[in-house]
Amino acid sequence: MSKEQSEQLVKRFFEDVFSKGDRAVANEILASDFAFYGPPDGIRGAEGFLGFSSEIRSALNVQFKIEVIIADDEKVAAYAIMSGVHQRDFHDIPASGVRFALPRIDNLVIYDGQIHEVRTTFDHRVLLAQLGSPEEDADDHLTHVAARSQRA
Repeated sequence: MSKEQSEQLVKRFFEDVFSKGDRAVANEILASDFAFYGPPDGIRGAEGFLGFSSEIRSALNVQFKIEVIIADDEKVAAYAIMSGVHQRDFHDIPASGVRFALPRIDNLVIYDGQIHEVRTTFDHRVLLAQLGSPEEDADDHLTHVAARSQRA
């Protein structure tokens, strides 16, 4: 794939699949062996990811502003700002209406015109603090998030 095609695929992942939950696009651009590593044990398949992202969208109304995409053959890195509004309870953190913004780096593996893997890196504690979670509860919330994602 060309650099431009990889960049377009990354944009569709964030805008159509993650932010909007578009099942048709997810089935088109996510490979059958797709894996998403944000939660420690990862999430497998388009359906698993759509379940995970649906929960985040409904609670946090997330949007992504992609700042930089670097593509090199099948490896792509994206630096983005994830932002939103805490509009519903999120893993035992009551809805607060607070706006949040969080920088993240996503590393993607793309070949044969599909995304096979996404590994995201951001500071979960920063997100939880912005949502109003006491710092001492942050580890419990992260464990809860990972466990719920595995069941999706």
